[in-house]
Amino acid sequence: MLLVEVHSSLTLGVLTLPYVCKLCGLALGLLMLVAGYVATLWSFYMIIKSNHKTGGKRGHKSFKELYVACGGEKLYLGYNIAVMFTVSGTLLGYQIISLLSF
Repeated sequence: MLLVEVHSSLTLGVLTLPYVCKLCGLALGLLMLVAGYVATLWSFYMIIKSNHKTGGKRGHKSFKELYVACGGEKLYLGYNIAVMFTVSGTLLGYQIISLLSF
């Protein structure tokens, strides 16, 4: 599941980043890129910290174990729904980019 998210984030970002910078300008585009970088680092920090706090020295083996330990099955269901929207949005982004390239 993580591989799908990483792949969709990287490929969609590579495809849309030049287009976004063209639309909003280089300064605002770079500012948005830095803001995304900071948000990503903060998200990774929260995941790692919660893994250490809930999983002990060994940590959890999967995101499911981590999510269930932090918020129960309902949080894990919310995660699955978010992944579904992420993948759907990625596919929609691919279609939009392919239409704009013609």
